[in-house]
Amino acid sequence: MFPAVAVNLETLFVGRDRELEALSSHFRNAGRLAQINGTCGVGKTALAKSSRKFEELVAELLEKQGYSVKLTPPSKDGGFDMYAAKHEVLGQFLYFVECKRYAPPNKVGVQVVRALHGVVQQQRANAGIIATTSFFTRGAKEYQDEMKYQLQLRDYVELQKWLGIV
Repeated sequence: MFPAVAVNLETLFVGRDRELEALSSHFRNAGRLAQINGTCGVGKTALAKSSRKFEELVAELLEKQGYSVKLTPPSKDGGFDMYAAKHEVLGQFLYFVECKRYAPPNKVGVQVVRALHGVVQQQRANAGIIATTSFFTRGAKEYQDEMKYQLQLRDYVELQKWLGIV
C-alpha cells in the first residue's frame, strides 16, 4: 500500500536511542531507507508526531502481518481509521482499527471502546482494534474483557512489542 520512500525518523518519532534504532531497523527490514538526523529526543517514545502518521504506522504494521489495509479519510471516517482484512483458512475476516495518538497521561476511555464496538456491530465487521500511544482506563479494559473476541486493545507497551522494541 505504501511505496518505498526515504524516511527521516526524527520527523516521525521522538524517543530513546534504543527505540529509534529498533524503528530504524523496522523500516530497513521493510525495504525502506531510514535516515536519522539530529538528536533522538527525550523521554518516552511518542510513536508519531501526527495522528495520520501514527495511523500509517499501524497500517504498515498490519500489512507486514499479511493484512490488506485501507485507510479511511482523515475526517468523517465513520468511527474508525482503517479497514484491515485477511483471508485465512477458516474464511475472510474484516477488522476496523481506531488509532488514538494521546500523550501517556491521557488514557483512552471506555466511551471510545464502546463507540468502536457499536460501529463494528452496526457494520458487521468481525472485530475492532484500538491502538494508542498511551494507555487505557480501567473501564475501557473491563469493557474489552467482556467483548474479548470482538475487541482488542493495543497500548503503548503492546505497540513497542509489536515493533520489536521490548
